[in-house]
Amino acid sequence: LHRELADWDASLPLILAEVSRARSIVIDNYVLESVPLIREALQSPLLMLERLEINGHSDTEAYLNETSFGGEWPMKLRHLTLRTCEAPTKCSAFQASLTSLEVDECSIWTSLTELLDTLSCLPHLDTFRWVDSLAYQGGGCLVDSLDVGELTEPHTKLVHLPYLESVKIRT
Repeated sequence: LHRELADWDASLPLILAEVSRARSIVIDNYVLESVPLIREALQSPLLMLERLEINGHSDTEAYLNETSFGGEWPMKLRHLTLRTCEAPTKCSAFQASLTSLEVDECSIWTSLTELLDTLSCLPHLDTFRWVDSLAYQGGGCLVDSLDVGELTEPHTKLVHLPYLESVKIRT
């Protein structure tokens, strides 16, 4: 569905009324005014959802929050791709049984601890791809801002990801 469609305003309410039946949702949003509408669509429980891809407009726009999916874990969600948007680490999408997580230029983690906490909730993950947004903003990147001691401290959390096959991190 593209905003350029002549019947966009008439089509969108019909689609949103049936969004709970979707198995796959891909959102390509380049219109700032659409963010509240998209956020609202993602507030209902999406019990059939297996794949969610959000291509946002800015890494300061939050399409997902703690009440997304009706505050419930989207139990069938396996593939999550977030590009150029914001998502809190407490979002229920990060509690799903994801097998694939791709995050490009998004504001999500502010510390290694937050990143490891998120990954520790994803034991079925087989693919993890992360492009750090801060590197694109000219402010360095999360990896650069880490205290080296944080990586070597004995209390550093170990994350068990027995199915992980592919990791790509770009900073």
